[in-house]
Amino acid sequence: MKYRISGLMAALALLCTSCIDMMEDVKDVEKVQPVEVSFQVNATTQFVPFDGTITPDPNFSTEGLEVTFTNSKTSQIYKGTTDAEGIVTMNVDPGVYNIAAYGIAEFNGSDYLINGALSSISLIKNITREEAKESKDRIVTRPAKVGSLMISEIYYCGSKHPDDGTWFRDQSYRIYNNGDEVEYLDGVCFAQINTQNPSVTVPTYPEEDGLGNFVYAILVWKIPGSGTEYPLQPGESVVLVQEAADHTVSNSASFDNSKATWECWSGNDSRDNGLVPNIPYIYWLSPNKSQWNCGVQGPAFVLFRAPKEVTLNEDYYRNGGPNVILQTNDKYGENFTARIPADWVLDAVEALANKDQLARKRIPSYMDAGATTTGSIYATTALCRKVASTRADGTPIYQDTNNSTNDFEPQTELMLRRHGEKAPAWSNWQ
Repeated sequence: MKYRISGLMAALALLCTSCIDMMEDVKDVEKVQPVEVSFQVNATTQFVPFDGTITPDPNFSTEGLEVTFTNSKTSQIYKGTTDAEGIVTMNVDPGVYNIAAYGIAEFNGSDYLINGALSSISLIKNITREEAKESKDRIVTRPAKVGSLMISEIYYCGSKHPDDGTWFRDQSYRIYNNGDEVEYLDGVCFAQINTQNPSVTVPTYPEEDGLGNFVYAILVWKIPGSGTEYPLQPGESVVLVQEAADHTVSNSASFDNSKATWECWSGNDSRDNGLVPNIPYIYWLSPNKSQWNCGVQGPAFVLFRAPKEVTLNEDYYRNGGPNVILQTNDKYGENFTARIPADWVLDAVEALANKDQLARKRIPSYMDAGATTTGSIYATTALCRKVASTRADGTPIYQDTNNSTNDFEPQTELMLRRHGEKAPAWSNWQ
């Protein structure tokens, strides 16, 4: 009897040991082994050809940049820093990642933003430093001088009408002086970038334009003036709107933007506010004489200024001319767009229908490494820059890292100006 009990206990012990071993094996199977990956970050100030070949500029070091790896499925974030060769090495769980690099470099007495990103990069195996140096999957950034004029707020998604209708005539955009010196708005252009809404089939442009050397607009509005007619002091902003009106009269969910600075008027006499000056467009392939609707899913915009030697008008952007480029899109076919050199751009903001559409970006990542979103259409939501600090006079200093994912936040209360911004003295309204 004693022998039989001892044997049974031994058998049970062996069974338990086997079960434990099996459980450990299962744990080993379920445990995800991280991969060690390296990525190169380069900065260039030269023309980038279509094949992506670049010549790094030795004057702009990419050492010390913060590089963020964000898992697109789990939202897990890993952060690292580039070394003296501009390489970052990280251990991450296998997956698909959005990778962004950011930093500020000082050159010739001015600050430059170094900002770039890669979207939807599959990381499932180790990537050595040597492989990173040769890989086409590298972050190539173009240093951008830190400027004062910026797009501080965009409101495009519209609102729902209490009677189950929708309203988008209240679309509004704000330009702000974030610096510490007066800026003149004369000749500054506000452009909507192709395509109107984020497209799963990204347009292609002529190979001779290279990569990231231009942005392409479907519409360009130009602020008038001879050079010094429209000064914008630090902390002041101007407001551009589709239609200047008290929109609460037609839709209680909307707001009153009748005291805007300029109206982006397309030619509809019945919708022209005589008290608000009109801003002219210098390029619009197919003008809509009813109104300018930028789309409610997620437009992209740039603020730019041409050099003084360039006469920027409708003749410059005439169809068939060298500055209007044919683009091809598998979904929308061929269309013409106004070509804008990258070094003319003062600020850029990318908006998408949702945070998972980064692969549909239209603006090069060195201008805007991310994108902002309202998350849904007709959400009565504006997208405004985050306040980084406040001046002594109460006006805000907005965050500007050239990454709209981080720089903008939603605002559900619509208003002409917020956070203590001031109107310029020459404005019709104070």
